[in-house]
Amino acid sequence: MTENRWMLLVDDDPEDTEMLLDAIRSIAPTARIKSFLDGRSLLEFLATGTDRLKPCTIILDYNMPKMNGLDVLKELSGNHVFAHIPKLIWSTSDRAENVSACINCGAVDYLVKPSDPGELSRLAKKILGYCLGSA
Repeated sequence: MTENRWMLLVDDDPEDTEMLLDAIRSIAPTARIKSFLDGRSLLEFLATGTDRLKPCTIILDYNMPKMNGLDVLKELSGNHVFAHIPKLIWSTSDRAENVSACINCGAVDYLVKPSDPGELSRLAKKILGYCLGSA
């Protein structure tokens, strides 16, 4: 992973965040990832423009307080600056209506949080593929 590529991760569950960060960093130790606990915080960060580089991927938990992943997708869909950045939903739910709604609002993928470490590693590789443009 090149130094100018970085990801944003939004999840209100610190254990899930740490689990995914560990899986990604076990594959790409120099991965740059900034995490947030809710969608509102992510949008506030993006609005500040504090980093000149756009993220290569935005990973959103579906179920969060204040603003869920679908709400964040809806907000980002109206902003051309983020139109070409892959947005992924990461959730414990695999409900078809959630998947469909997220894909229709701009998510390129809907990933179900795995309980198996091997599956988590596969999912981390897939996420990195989106960041590197090879997914």
